[in-house]
Amino acid sequence: MPDRRDVVVIGAGPVGLACAIEVRRRGLSVRVIDKGTLVNSIFGYPTNMEFFSTPDLIEIGGYPFPVQHYKPTREDALEYYRGVAAREAIELSLYDRVEAIDGARGDFVVRSSSGDHAARFIVCRELECGKHDLVVVLQQRALVQESLRFLEHVIGIVRQDPLVDRF
Repeated sequence: MPDRRDVVVIGAGPVGLACAIEVRRRGLSVRVIDKGTLVNSIFGYPTNMEFFSTPDLIEIGGYPFPVQHYKPTREDALEYYRGVAAREAIELSLYDRVEAIDGARGDFVVRSSSGDHAARFIVCRELECGKHDLVVVLQQRALVQESLRFLEHVIGIVRQDPLVDRF
């Protein structure tokens, strides 16, 4: 059986990274899996595209998002999110397509193109998780702040779960 993490996050976009940061800061082990590159959706934006949001609205992990203009560009965002992931030493499994999720709460196995990833809990978007008994399912359009509120609920469950002996 592969090394078990407390949490596997499926999706390495801004919301997935924010969730991984919060999980890690609370002393839990986490791995982030994505079928593409880090913040793959942003990577697909047109070159030099300007965001509608100001930097303070898309910051994660308490890291300031410095930009030279009023609003960040695609390039600013790619650099920012890659830097945050590196500074937080988030364990990433990129270009790794999730093929199946087996198990139940407390004992999941995420089967992907790179192999199996065992976890006590999974955080993912609804479309990627199917109908599993998950602790949290991020809605497709969830904002980072909403996702972190969901995550606070997850961490509360993790701390009370008898399978987690860290707290």
